[in-house]
Amino acid sequence: MMNKKYFFALATVTVLGGALIVFASPSNIQYPVEELDNCASETACRVYCDVSANTEACLNFAEKNNLMTTKEIQKARKFKDMGTGPGGCKTDVECETYCDSVEHMDECISFAEKNGLMPAEELEEAKKVQTAKNRGVKMPACGSKKQCDLYCSEASHMEECIIFAREAGLMSPQELEESEKVLAAIKAGATPPPCGGKKECDIYCSQEEHFDACLDFALAAGFMDPKDAEMARKTGGKGPGGCRGEEECDAFCEQEGNMEICGQFAYDNGMVTKEEFEMMKKTKGKGPGGCKSIEECDNFCNNPDNQETCFNFAKENGMISEKEIQQMEEGKQQFNNMQPGDEEHGFAPGTGPDSMGKPPCEGDECQQMPQEYEPGTGPDSMMNKPPCEGDECQQMPPPPPPVEPIEQQPISFTFDLLLGAILMPFVQIFQ
Repeated sequence: MMNKKYFFALATVTVLGGALIVFASPSNIQYPVEELDNCASETACRVYCDVSANTEACLNFAEKNNLMTTKEIQKARKFKDMGTGPGGCKTDVECETYCDSVEHMDECISFAEKNGLMPAEELEEAKKVQTAKNRGVKMPACGSKKQCDLYCSEASHMEECIIFAREAGLMSPQELEESEKVLAAIKAGATPPPCGGKKECDIYCSQEEHFDACLDFALAAGFMDPKDAEMARKTGGKGPGGCRGEEECDAFCEQEGNMEICGQFAYDNGMVTKEEFEMMKKTKGKGPGGCKSIEECDNFCNNPDNQETCFNFAKENGMISEKEIQQMEEGKQQFNNMQPGDEEHGFAPGTGPDSMGKPPCEGDECQQMPQEYEPGTGPDSMMNKPPCEGDECQQMPPPPPPVEPIEQQPISFTFDLLLGAILMPFVQIFQ
């Protein structure tokens, strides 16, 4: 239930992790190992590599056979040059045993920091635990990493461990909020599944025999609402094609031949209306340009080059009303009829300065006709000539009001096809 990373730090979790040789036994290693004094088994090779004089040979072998990462090799060589670790430890087992004790926390953290043997994130967490311990925050009743992992995975100790993690600042706001929900559910009598962390609980709760217990706890802790829980029980926690979880069901339903199965599943389980289901069958789960998700379709249709395609798709598939179609057609026609430059000055077609009370010229007429101006509006009115006054103004027809510029608005489609509707209502219990 609790994420074990919080209690990795409770006992500094082998500060030297990766700095000492951890001999592995992959299938491609054949015994006896000639490079390691012909050690005949994994155990014998570990004993050989625990001797400091053999460290370089073991590191070379580990590097050659990819038994350790580059960083681990670098740390191990650095530790070899030091000779001894905290408390005088010289071997992997000795140092792990020494630093796995809470009593040696300060010494081991200091050693790891000084010699660069811990990743920055792990060192930061270890220091948070160290600070909390030194200022008197009550630690869980466990003395080592292994003990704390086991101790804090039990429901009866969970409150104690969560409180310490909270006081030490080891939880994000979201993790803290979820942990509080877990605590409230436990206090109310709910039994959490015996798993630690999201990955472990995902695996545990995906097993059919554990599904009901996980669902009951998720409901009690407020990770699911009753409607989603009812749907999860109805489907047995499985989606179309037997998929489990959002990621698996997304992958299944995005495959070309599975859309009909997914659509039928969504309709049968009340996730989409009959009209939506018919639309899915009609479009075969694809939007304009072949887009398959809300994000894809939004991106496609927000591109001005694609708006004609999107408009036609929506019209052909009954996604917009007749009234909306008419309005959009009129707006499109009006925009297309605009004279060059009219839109820049706020005039709709035929309402610019050259159309004062008469239709615009056509053909050769435009070249032969002299420019005519209403009183007070010609070029001479621009040369310090005062505007009309008194009765003179009443004889002049008022100019038409400027028309707001017509902007071509993007056609925005939130093409919510199946992918959002059929996702398993069984949310991930542990983030």
